[in-house]
Amino acid sequence: MSTIAGISGTTGDTIGTGTGCVMNNPWGMTTLSNGDILYACRWTHRVRKVTPAGVCTEWSTASTGVQNLPRTIRYRAADNRVYLVVGDGAAIRYFDAANPSTTTLLVGDAAGTTVGNVDDTGSSARIYVKGFAISESTSLMYLAE
Repeated sequence: MSTIAGISGTTGDTIGTGTGCVMNNPWGMTTLSNGDILYACRWTHRVRKVTPAGVCTEWSTASTGVQNLPRTIRYRAADNRVYLVVGDGAAIRYFDAANPSTTTLLVGDAAGTTVGNVDDTGSSARIYVKGFAISESTSLMYLAE
């Protein structure tokens, strides 16, 4: 195992390369089909990208819908989407991996602030996601609430 970005035991909010990339409470990570790593930076409300060479860049921010404490992130190559749990599990949003400038609400509280247990669709549902998995071969998503 080796570190490609960040400094163990150090928190901050700096884009850079290798140890010049300082993270603040990264929670979830996923890899894109090209080998880049995306991570959800919980306290700065961002998703950042790290290349295999350790170059860290901004990928998406609160202004593009990564709001309220992003935590779990998954990539599905079948639709080239990145799925993100936000708001302490209150909602799942997704990005087009080729264009992360905006997100779309998949399910849960649109503001990402109200968790619950209401079986419904879209923004009418209330969820409390602790983890999830996505099938590559079907359109199924599995939630752990």
